Amino acid sequence: LLVAAVVLLGVAGGAYFALRAGVRLVERQVTAALGPGGQVGSLRAGWNDVEITDLRIAAPDGWPAAESLRAERVQIVPSWGSLIFKRIRIARVEVTGAHLSALRTRDGKLRVLPTLVEGRDAPAAGAQPTPSGDATPDPSPEPAPARSVSIGEIRIANGALELFDATVASPPSKLQLQQIDATLHD
Repeated sequence: LLVAAVVLLGVAGGAYFALRAGVRLVERQVTAALGPGGQVGSLRAGWNDVEITDLRIAAPDGWPAAESLRAERVQIVPSWGSLIFKRIRIARVEVTGAHLSALRTRDGKLRVLPTLVEGRDAPAAGAQPTPSGDATPDPSPEPAPARSVSIGEIRIANGALELFDATVASPPSKLQLQQIDATLHD
């Protein structure tokens, strides 16, 4: 009986430390994903989720709003087993009280979360222009490949969207949608 109790205590302790390591990994990934303009009021990790409160992502220079995204609460429910593989699977993201700004440019392209999305398409740091104007990577060692992330479902409750449309006016005209409740899959 004593051996069984010690084994059970050892398994519970191991599970606790494995969870804490997984939580620290998720915290680092969230902070890195938000980039330099991202702010988090608080981050709490439980056994099956990570909750972020008072999330803010600053807008880039020239953006028609002060922030590209803010949310009262974001709950991320990961598939914990996927954290050890290159592909991270997020089962569900629930966003409450989100406020998103988007810009439709003069040429009709929709820009959403530019500091998160567009920064990834830029040439790599250290890229040198060739005589033809193309960027070629510096022959220095390549960074480790980024982990890919897939999200099964996104739920939005009591959200708001400000759509700035530069195709019709300068400065862009603003259309507001409020009290948005939506569920997005895959």
